Amino acid sequence: MFLSRNLDFYDLPVDYSVYVLPRKYKWLNQQENRTVMSRYSVVGMGIETEDQLGLFDGLNEHGLMGVVHYLEGFAAFNTRLRRDKLNISAYNFMLFALTQFRSTDEIVSHLKTINLMASDLELTDGPPPLHWIFTDQERKTVVIESTDDGLKVYDNLVGAFSNSQISGGILLT
Repeated sequence: MFLSRNLDFYDLPVDYSVYVLPRKYKWLNQQENRTVMSRYSVVGMGIETEDQLGLFDGLNEHGLMGVVHYLEGFAAFNTRLRRDKLNISAYNFMLFALTQFRSTDEIVSHLKTINLMASDLELTDGPPPLHWIFTDQERKTVVIESTDDGLKVYDNLVGAFSNSQISGGILLT
C-alpha cells in the first residue's frame, strides 16, 4: 500500500514542510479553545500559519493515511458551534483524524460526533473548500465530503481521488 499525490494547490505563499508529530503532541482546537493531545504519532506534509498546523496529507503509526484536496464550488461547512458535538475547523480535520483514529471505520463511526466548521484562513482568503480521502491497513478507503447536502462518506473502491465531487462510489452515510 502506498500514498501518492501531486501538490495541486495553487501557488502557496508560504513554505510547506514535513512534520513528525509524536504521541502526546498537543495542538489547539481554536473552535473550542482547548488543547487536543495526539493519541498516535503522525508524519505528514503541511504548513504552519496563523499559529495552526495544517496537514495536506499524512500517515499515522497504525497505517491510516489521508490526503486533503480542494472541493471548490461544492464544499460547505457549518458556521455555528454545536454544544452536542466536537467543533473543529475543516482545515484541522486531517490533523485531528490522523492523531486520533486507527482506521477508516473509526473515523466514520465518530463523524456523527463532529461538527466540521467553516473557518477563515488568511492563506486562502476565507474558509478553504476541502474534502478528504483516507485509507487504512485493511485497504479500506473512504472519501469524506461536506456540502450543502450535509456530511457524506463514500466507500471508495478504486482508491483514487481528485478535486471533484464524488459522483460515484457507495454512499455510507
